[in-house]
Amino acid sequence: MFARTVKLYRESFTGLSKEVWLLSAVMLINRSGMMVLPFLSIYLTGQLDFTLTQAGITMACFGLGSVAGTYVGGQLTDKIGYYQVQFWSLITTGLFFLGLMFIKDFIGFSIGLFVLTFVGDMFRPASFTAIRAYSKPENRTRSLSLIRLAINLGMGAGPAVGGFLALNYGYQTLFIVDGVTCFLAAIFFRFSLKEKKVKEKKEALAPTGPTSGPWSDKVFVLFLVATLLMALIFMQLFYTTPLAFKEVFGLNESGIGLLFAINGFLIFLIEMPVVFILEKKIPVMKLIAIGMLLVAGSYLVLASPLTWIGLAVISILLITFGEIISFPFSSSFAVDRAPENLTGRYVGLYGMTFSVAHIIAPIIGMQMIRLFGYIPLYFLMGGIGLLATWIYWQVHLLSEKERFENPELEVPVPE
Repeated sequence: MFARTVKLYRESFTGLSKEVWLLSAVMLINRSGMMVLPFLSIYLTGQLDFTLTQAGITMACFGLGSVAGTYVGGQLTDKIGYYQVQFWSLITTGLFFLGLMFIKDFIGFSIGLFVLTFVGDMFRPASFTAIRAYSKPENRTRSLSLIRLAINLGMGAGPAVGGFLALNYGYQTLFIVDGVTCFLAAIFFRFSLKEKKVKEKKEALAPTGPTSGPWSDKVFVLFLVATLLMALIFMQLFYTTPLAFKEVFGLNESGIGLLFAINGFLIFLIEMPVVFILEKKIPVMKLIAIGMLLVAGSYLVLASPLTWIGLAVISILLITFGEIISFPFSSSFAVDRAPENLTGRYVGLYGMTFSVAHIIAPIIGMQMIRLFGYIPLYFLMGGIGLLATWIYWQVHLLSEKERFENPELEVPVPE
C-alpha cells in the first residue's frame, strides 16, 4: 500500500517541463512573503484604528486595483508578451509593498493599496499564458496544480511566520518581508527562465469563432458568473474569517496563522495526486461543482452559533478540499478554452472575477458583520455557494451539449 502511494505520488509529478518547475519556484519565493493579506483586516481595524466601514472601503480598493491590473495585464500580455509583464510586475510590487508601510491615513492607504494590487495583479494573466507556453496540453492541469502547490506552500508558510512576526515584532516587518521576497522572485525569474513562444493550437474552441472574443462565448460567460460567485465567498477567508477567528473563537494572530498554514500545507501535500487521479475519471465541470459544494459547506459550518474551536478547523478543512478539487480545473478550463491569439483576454477575464470579488467581498462582509453579525453573513455565503454550484452544473450540461453537437470543437472536457 505504501509503495503504491509513493508510486502514485511520483507519477503525479512526472512529465512536467523544467520551465514549469522553475516558474513554480518563482511563485514559491514570491508567495512565501505574502504575509499581509490574511492579517489586513486586523491591521486596519486594530493598528490603524479604521472603522469597519473604512476597512471595507480600503479592502475594496484592493479589489479595484486587482480588476484594473488583471485587465491591463491581460491586454499587455497579448501585446508585449507574458515574460516582460511578469518581471516588471514583481519589481514594482516589491517597491510598493515597502512604500505602503509608511502610510497610515485612510485615504492614503486606500490609494496605496489600489496601486499595489494594480501592478501586482498584472502578473496573473501573464502567468497563465506562461503555463500555456511552458507546458504540453495533456499536462496543463497538473502544471497549473504545481503552480498552485508552490503558491499554497508559500502562503501556508507565510501566514504562520507572519502571525509570529506581527505578534512579536510588529506589522511593519510584514511589509518589509513582502517587498524583499518580490525582489528575490524577480531576480530568480530573470536569471532562471527564458521567454518561450506560446504553442500553437487549433483555433476552434468557442462555437462563435476564435476572433469574436470571450464575451461572445456563452458557455465561458456563464462560467465567469459562477466563478465570480465562487470568488465572492472564497475571499471571505481573507477578509472576515480572520476577524471571526479572533473575535468569535478567541484566537490570536499566531493561532490564525497556523489555521491558514493547515490550508497551505494540505494543498501542498495532496493536490497533485488528487488532480492526477480525478482528471482522468470525472469531467472538469463536475469536479468544479463538487469543490464548490465543499466551499459552501465550509461557511455553513461557521454559521453555527457554537464557538467550539473545532468548527474553525472543520471549516478550514472543507474549504481546503473544495479548493483542491475545483481551483486547478477552473484555471485549466479558462486556459484551454481560449484561442491562441486571445489567451491573455480569456485568462484576464477569468482573473478579473477574483478581482471583482476583492471589491465586493470586503464591503458585503464588513457591513453584514456591523449590521447583523457573523452568523447571517456565513449563512448568506453558504447560500451563494450553493447557487454557484448549480450554475457550474449548468455549464457542465452546456459543455456536454456543445461537444455532442460540435464534435470537431476542442472543448476541454475529459473523455
